[in-house]
Amino acid sequence: MKRKFLFLNAVFMLMFFRVVFAQQDAQFSQYMFNGLYVNPAYAGYKEQLNLHTFYRNQWTGFPGAPKTMSLSVDAPMMQYNMGLGLQVNNDKVGIENSLAVFGIYSYRLKINDEARLSFGLGAGFINNSLDGTNSIVDDSGDELQPGVKSSAFTPDLKFGVYYNDERFYAGVSATNLLSPYMVYSVEENQIIPKRSPHIYLTSGGLVDITDNVKLKPSFLLKQELKGLSTLDLNMFVLLHDKFWVGTSYRAGLNLFKTEGKNTTFGSNSVVFLSEFYLGEQIRLGYAYDFSLNALQGLNSGSHEISLGYTMDVSNILGNTYHSRQPKGNSIKVSRERTEKASKEPKPKEAEKTIEKPKEIPKQVQPAPVKDHSEAEAKAKANKAVEIEKLAERTQRQLEKAEAKKQREREKEAARKLEREKREEEAALKAKAKAEEEVAKAREEKTKEAQQEPKSDYEKKQEKARVEAEKKAKKLRRKNGAMVSPRYF
Repeated sequence: MKRKFLFLNAVFMLMFFRVVFAQQDAQFSQYMFNGLYVNPAYAGYKEQLNLHTFYRNQWTGFPGAPKTMSLSVDAPMMQYNMGLGLQVNNDKVGIENSLAVFGIYSYRLKINDEARLSFGLGAGFINNSLDGTNSIVDDSGDELQPGVKSSAFTPDLKFGVYYNDERFYAGVSATNLLSPYMVYSVEENQIIPKRSPHIYLTSGGLVDITDNVKLKPSFLLKQELKGLSTLDLNMFVLLHDKFWVGTSYRAGLNLFKTEGKNTTFGSNSVVFLSEFYLGEQIRLGYAYDFSLNALQGLNSGSHEISLGYTMDVSNILGNTYHSRQPKGNSIKVSRERTEKASKEPKPKEAEKTIEKPKEIPKQVQPAPVKDHSEAEAKAKANKAVEIEKLAERTQRQLEKAEAKKQREREKEAARKLEREKREEEAALKAKAKAEEEVAKAREEKTKEAQQEPKSDYEKKQEKARVEAEKKAKKLRRKNGAMVSPRYF
């Protein structure tokens, strides 16, 4: 039993010679659902906040098989002209573990309303480590599997270019641009794997089969510098914009006839993939890889799951908020005025006198004047009585006139209310009649269309669909956004 385990471990270590000499990048089968993993220029492409995670368990049942996890987040900035992202990858293969963290920036050049050309740069660090304490070997002095732990922390860069329009995309990128040139200072018998530069070339398109069925062919070519190549040929079907299903064929190639390299233990496999849209924001994907190489009988295939979340950030990134606080504090000002008034000396209040209405005496008793006679005084008294009566008559007339005006105002208000009610009823009747005529016209148009030959009817349906898409595009063009970024 121990010999069998040692044999499998040896085969595994020989196949993954990167542990000793050069380290290859891990590869996900569902990379097409998040291009940020292979190309930093992808940052901001979806024009939404995009959070995505992968987990891959490769060659289930094989001792020391790779287990890889990736977490990434990216979003557009500055009216969709830039993209920012963060990516964290952890790859464990046997006694080796690699942790990579990258910050990503992309500049998105607008070619026209439908096309963008992006340039992306990723900068970060990679921590490569070997844990020889967990290895099982017959010769503990073997330099290939040291009995101690060793690690190296190195900076690294990656760069990419990405083009996309409504129905086509293509990109090229390079990773591990610094790590091959780093000088390691390690103790004797310690081995630190170096990462090998990789070049990725990818392209694909979208073809409408029907309104609810779309076809997406694509490919990915991964070339390790001075090493082997891996080619993925993919074919997907999108149903009702909710469900992706497809297959992929992966082949290990030696395109540049590199000496000492063979594809016996290559990446040949068939992949079955699917992804569901759980609502408008959440996506769940699954992939199963079936090996076609020499390891076919030694493992139960590879399993990979992915989870994505998107959120619209146009309202967050496109608005500038202004303070609406009043310039002054009305409560504070009122309180200061009250305190100021309470401190001022209060003037002495004048004695209040109740003025009684003047009464015209029935008989005026004039003071005895030597120059006035009794007759003249009586005349003045009579005149005052007449003035009082005239004032009473004038007051009654004013009250009658005011009451009459009030009755007129009430009548006018009632007439206005009645008139508005009649106008409203007439408008409702006209609207109902118009809707009835429109419905009748639509029904007649539908009957005419159904009587036409099927090809002409389909042309009209296609024209209507195109017009609807144009209206949707105009809404996104206002913010300088792409029209249909979710397909790639």
